[in-house]
Amino acid sequence: MARELHRGPTRSRSHPVVVVEGARGYGKTALLDALAHGLDQRVPYARVNFESHRAASVPEVLSAIAFQLGKTCDRYGSLRFPLLTIGRKVMRAKLPESRPEAREAVRRLLAEQVDLEAMRSILFDAAGALAQTLSPDDSRGFILRILLRLGLEGLSRVIRHAKSLSPDWYGHRDRGLKNNGLDVLVDLNAWVKDGSTFEINELLWDAFLTDLRDNFQNSGHAAEMTLNCVVLLDDADTPLGQEFLNGLVYTRESRVVLGMDPGDPMTTVATSRGELLSEVGPRGLVEFTNRKTDRSLRYDPQGEPNWWCRYRLADLSESEAGIMVSSLPPNTDGHVQPIAGHQLTSMVYSFTGGHPASTAMLVEATSKRPLKFGSTLAVLLDRPESGHDADRPPLGESLRRQLLGEFTVDTYRDLVTCAAARTRQHASLLAARGELLVGGLNSYQEIAPVLWPASGGAGPNVLRRLLLRELAARSDDETANWTKVVEWLRARCEEDADDEGVLHYALANGDIATTCEGLRQRLTADDPVGWVRLLRSVTSMPRRPVPSADSEVPPMDQLAAAIDNPSSRLHRLVVARWIVFDPFISNRRRALHRRIAADYDFVAGLAQGDPEPLLNEADYHRRQAELWS
Repeated sequence: MARELHRGPTRSRSHPVVVVEGARGYGKTALLDALAHGLDQRVPYARVNFESHRAASVPEVLSAIAFQLGKTCDRYGSLRFPLLTIGRKVMRAKLPESRPEAREAVRRLLAEQVDLEAMRSILFDAAGALAQTLSPDDSRGFILRILLRLGLEGLSRVIRHAKSLSPDWYGHRDRGLKNNGLDVLVDLNAWVKDGSTFEINELLWDAFLTDLRDNFQNSGHAAEMTLNCVVLLDDADTPLGQEFLNGLVYTRESRVVLGMDPGDPMTTVATSRGELLSEVGPRGLVEFTNRKTDRSLRYDPQGEPNWWCRYRLADLSESEAGIMVSSLPPNTDGHVQPIAGHQLTSMVYSFTGGHPASTAMLVEATSKRPLKFGSTLAVLLDRPESGHDADRPPLGESLRRQLLGEFTVDTYRDLVTCAAARTRQHASLLAARGELLVGGLNSYQEIAPVLWPASGGAGPNVLRRLLLRELAARSDDETANWTKVVEWLRARCEEDADDEGVLHYALANGDIATTCEGLRQRLTADDPVGWVRLLRSVTSMPRRPVPSADSEVPPMDQLAAAIDNPSSRLHRLVVARWIVFDPFISNRRRALHRRIAADYDFVAGLAQGDPEPLLNEADYHRRQAELWS
């Protein structure tokens, strides 16, 4: 945001668009809230939520931003946008068909005296649907405050400032062009009728940024403008958001091509779930997270500008989740034996993977009603969310809403079905070639960015676990129940010779024999590092938490059977790992980890190659066992 001192007045730097990236529940909107609070009356700022205005246009967004930036601000006064006002006024005019008559009509239109209040009124009207989020009284209040403070002398100064708008800039655009400004404006009006969106947006972006530069270079407050104005844009993944921001970057890049300084006095912060920058290459892109900066953002006037800055919001670490748990008040109910803090941390983190909003909601819920020793997270999710309303929904439902947008009933049903797919590719096959989705590929287009967002992170895994609880609750006579969906995915993997996929879906449906036989064969063929990776992946598959009447033996009973059969050490390892990493199981964890460690020691003797990766896994589970003592 800082501007450079340059021979008295400050000079604009070339700032990238800062894109705060993360899936739902990472606090992106809360971050913009905090920025807006900190910016208020310190620098001019504007804010637009693209999700709320999908049907708007780039000119309307520019008008809304200019209107907000024109609000009075200490040290900055009120920014003015005469060039943008000209463009928006002409765009909305009804001109004659004859060019000479149209040119004369534009001349008369711009000859009207326009002061600051009238200028902001034009921009307010031109904001279209976005005007609903603006306050039309801001400019009027600003004028009245000046009159009251400055008295008659101030009044005469404001009146003298009222003037007609000149079209000359539209002829040259500071590029040495020789066009007639009135002709360009007549063309602008015609572009509106023709739907020439690109030409309109390019011209108005240029006008908007030229107005901004003029405010920061030539206004009476220029020497005091040591920081840029700021534009905050929420949900920029929408088509309008992408069109708007790509237009900004294109305008800045065009100035470089023309040998002009690309800098302008505007810092832009946008939020995204990953779609906005999904096709942006590394050139002109700087990346860092809230944990580590990978490249410097210092301004280098001789270097190539960075047009984009991706700021990824990272998941919490387990130790950070532990800090949140440690902040819980002590349990004073002598009749309840609470679960130990480090054990609660392990349970919460195994479910949320560090997803910030999910972790915070679970920790807050336990602060109201502590979990008893031996309870599961399923109990916590099924409780009503803490609050004063008696009819508040269960915590699991509130968490699901936090992670989801709006869906139709049919699309949501398909979303639950697709949650069983291990990969995005498997979900696309289910949509394109299966009969288990109501909406087919149409549903998939909405579902894929939710379950497999470009930004990644742990949030989609949390959502998937919640959705799979709903899939598990479907009755056996439903078309897309747990068994039918998982069996369809397994059969598809068999057709495609996807052996790993077969192992995953076999275990998800309780076919432990097939999974163990596949792992046994791979143990003597794969290197130990790859085999450990495969075992971790396979045993992370969800199990059906509510067995149907005709289902196979529940996992805990299968484990007991494996324990009674000492020759099935691999079988026991698979089942124990499958259970111990299920976040909805909390009992017998110490015994489970100790058995897993012993079985890893045994399997290490069967593996080909260096057994150290298997022995390291055994040591890890011994340490985990101590946490549950």
